[in-house]
Amino acid sequence: MTTWEWAWARVQEGELSPAARLLMLRLGYHGGGLTETVAVCAEYLGLSIDAAHKARSALRQAGLAHGRGRSGHPLTLRLRYGAHAVPYQPTCIRLEWAWEQVWVHYLSPTAALVLLRIAQRGYQITTTWSMLASSVGAGCRSSARVASHLLERRGILRIERPDDAGFTLSLVGAPS
Repeated sequence: MTTWEWAWARVQEGELSPAARLLMLRLGYHGGGLTETVAVCAEYLGLSIDAAHKARSALRQAGLAHGRGRSGHPLTLRLRYGAHAVPYQPTCIRLEWAWEQVWVHYLSPTAALVLLRIAQRGYQITTTWSMLASSVGAGCRSSARVASHLLERRGILRIERPDDAGFTLSLVGAPS
């Protein structure tokens, strides 16, 4: 299991805020840890500085990450993924594109989680609103639905056959 897979497993538990789940994925994507200021963290995740600080604190309080540093200075935050996870080496151009979309479009944490989930699974997924919400740790299916429609309005995602029985979400403009 890689740090990316470990982070997704924790995200799907749904016990953290969307911002904390997104930060956990960013840490998992970067091999389990990063050293950066809260401002840099906030910028990359499209969050306010206060929301980024709360997300970092939530990971530490939940025992999922530990960190060192002083306020206003770079903080090293590392996931507590145990001996069984190996650092993830980013090789998927689709995931790199998805992270860039999070930053460029200042996506909400839930929209970013939906986008990253689709990019991780391929160019498209067939799912239901409930299954999508569960896969990104969202508390309810309406959160996943709103996030998906936001991505569609931004031109990043196409929703085909949207009904409660199932539908297909496809990335628009992702590299092959």
